[in-house]
Amino acid sequence: MKYRILFFCLFVLVLYDTLAAQQIVKIVKQYVLITDLDENSGLVVGERVPVYRSQGSGHAKKIGEVEIVKFVKGKCAAKIVTQNMKNPIAIGDFIDISSSAEQADNSKRSRSSFDSGPGDVGIEKGDSEVQFAAFYIMMMYKDFRMGNSTILLSYARFLTSRLQIGIAPQISTTTFSDQVDTQLSASAFINYNFSSASRLIPYVSCQWYQRDFSPEYGDFIDYSYINLGVGLRNFFNQYAALNTSITYGFSLNPDNEGGLLTIMSGLSFIF
Repeated sequence: MKYRILFFCLFVLVLYDTLAAQQIVKIVKQYVLITDLDENSGLVVGERVPVYRSQGSGHAKKIGEVEIVKFVKGKCAAKIVTQNMKNPIAIGDFIDISSSAEQADNSKRSRSSFDSGPGDVGIEKGDSEVQFAAFYIMMMYKDFRMGNSTILLSYARFLTSRLQIGIAPQISTTTFSDQVDTQLSASAFINYNFSSASRLIPYVSCQWYQRDFSPEYGDFIDYSYINLGVGLRNFFNQYAALNTSITYGFSLNPDNEGGLLTIMSGLSFIF
């Protein structure tokens, strides 16, 4: 019985030593201190390594990257270069230096495809997106001028990493000679992403769009449209992207001819 207890204690000590190895034990601003890591580890100053967090049952999730800054007495100082805003790097997280050359090469390719800011590019279930767009048009004629300015602010939530629903109110102001007319528009939309972890994320969109809620001329349905289109998010970093879309709207009034072509580009923020 005593041998079993001894073996169990040895197993616990080995397990603790394994878990403690290469752990983050201190964080000061954007810098971390990692235990049991020196020049003999095979890492060099300036190299980036992934940071993981234990998920239990032997599983771990990558939550960011650090860049080796300095080795000091069996420890290593590193700078945080990427991290997840929802789950930032914390004390107890660890690095893995036993990755194969293939994994390291994949990590380098991933970084080279996106290396313009903090964070790993990707959309997860439960993420929210806010988009802001604005434009102004001035039409100049011989006898008069007519200007149109539009401001759009949308909010959407990802039900999955690919499926998104949201609303987008917008205000348009038209200036004709000395007259100013303000118009409230809005849309409700469903977007579907073709990918969820890439710098470029294309998507398709289906929208209900109401161009005017209190029209002076015609009926309410004359200003109602079903818009179908495509879009593309081009991420600057983990949280910001240039969001561009093009849609074509079909009037819900069967007597109306023609359609509504809309090209929109603005900034999106993921959080």
